[in-house]
Amino acid sequence: MNTKLAGLLCLCIFCCVPIFARDISKISSKNGVVILKSGEKYTGELYFFYKSDLIQIKLKDNQSKAFTAHQVAKFRFYDENFNTDRVFISIDSKTSGLESKIKPGFYELISWGEVEVIGKLKFEDNSAIDYYKNPRLASNKAYVPKLISYDYFVYYANQIQTLSEFKKEFFSTIIKEFSEVDQFIKDENLNLNDIYAQLKFIAFFNKHMMPINYDMKDFAE
Repeated sequence: MNTKLAGLLCLCIFCCVPIFARDISKISSKNGVVILKSGEKYTGELYFFYKSDLIQIKLKDNQSKAFTAHQVAKFRFYDENFNTDRVFISIDSKTSGLESKIKPGFYELISWGEVEVIGKLKFEDNSAIDYYKNPRLASNKAYVPKLISYDYFVYYANQIQTLSEFKKEFFSTIIKEFSEVDQFIKDENLNLNDIYAQLKFIAFFNKHMMPINYDMKDFAE
């Protein structure tokens, strides 16, 4: 009987561990910077548990600190997989008056400028990264958003919306007012029903409106 129970327990552990592993969904980086709402700054090896909105940073002497979104103002890290710096901000919907639109937590800055796009990270799929790192491909070492899934939100004209709501309300107006944006759509043959085309549209608009600061370098520091 004990043998059967032990075997059943092992089977349960074997089946549950992969599920649990997906739930904690961790991103790690050797180069992380965390800035707390108090102004304190920490640097070191960073672990981001994006399903639970928790970050952990390793300090010297094998010490580490863990922080929630309520404690952190923003953090960034270098992502070796996509060869890019990634910046996350903490949003507290209770203090920002966005309760009905967005949940509190960590959101990645997708695009910065006249139109600010943030994304709530849902999952990352690293299984195809090697394909995108093929040196024969033009996309080598490029940031590939299709390997990452978000819920997207846009802050524009003092209001926050989902990306789809923003597209419906503002895309046509922007295209009419800015001929450069209209030409960009034609040159790139963008299908604006595609979410990644929408992000390209916004990124180009931000670059056109703010050619110096649109890439978030100042903010990331």
